[in-house]
Amino acid sequence: TLKTLENNMSKFFKNSQSNGSELKNFGQTATYMGKDLLKLTSPFLAVGGWAAKLGMDYEAVMSQVQAVTRATGSEMEVLQNKAREMGAKTSKSAKEAGEAFVYMGQAGLTQKEMLENIEPLIRLSEAGNLDLAHATNLWTNSMKSAEIPLSRTQEYLDNVALASNLSNTNIEQLMEAYKSAGGAIASSNMTIEESSALLGVLANRGVVGAEAGTA
Repeated sequence: TLKTLENNMSKFFKNSQSNGSELKNFGQTATYMGKDLLKLTSPFLAVGGWAAKLGMDYEAVMSQVQAVTRATGSEMEVLQNKAREMGAKTSKSAKEAGEAFVYMGQAGLTQKEMLENIEPLIRLSEAGNLDLAHATNLWTNSMKSAEIPLSRTQEYLDNVALASNLSNTNIEQLMEAYKSAGGAIASSNMTIEESSALLGVLANRGVVGAEAGTA
C-alpha cells in the first residue's frame, strides 16, 4: 500500500511540474501576444482619434457655413451632402469643401451658386496646386473685380487655366492680376479671352500677379 502511494505521489509531482512549465510558457506567450496586440491596435486607436478630430473639424466648419449663409435646416443638409460628396469623389476633403462654402457665403453667393461652382473650383485648385479655400477667395474677388458674372465661371476658369499653361505665370498669379486689373478690364469691355491673353503676354515679359494688374 505504501509503495503504491509512493508511486502515485511521484506521478503527481511530475505532472504538477509539467503543468507548471506549461502554465509558465502560456503566461509568457500571453505576454508576448499582449505586446503584439498593443502594437497592432495602437495605430487603429490613433486612426480612430484622427478620424474623430476630422469629424469635429468638419462639424465646426459647417457650423460656420450656417452662420455665414443663414441656411435653414434643409438647406444645410443639402450643403453638407455636397461637401461629403466632394470629399468622396475628389482629392479634397469634406472639411475643405465646407471652407470653400464659407468664402462663397461671405461673397454673397446663393446656395444654388455654391452648389454649381464648388466642383469647378476644386478642379481649378487641383490644377493650380492651390488650397481650396484660397482658390475660392481668389475666384470670388477676381471675378467681382472684373465684373464677370457668375454664369461665366467655367469660361473664366478655363481661360485662366489655359493662359497659365501657355505663358510664364501660374493660376494664382493670374487671378491676383485680375483682382488688380479688374476695373480696367471691366471699363474697357475686354473679353475674358482678351484679358487673359494680355495678362499672359505681360507674364512673358516678367510682369506677374498684382504688378501685372497695375500695368
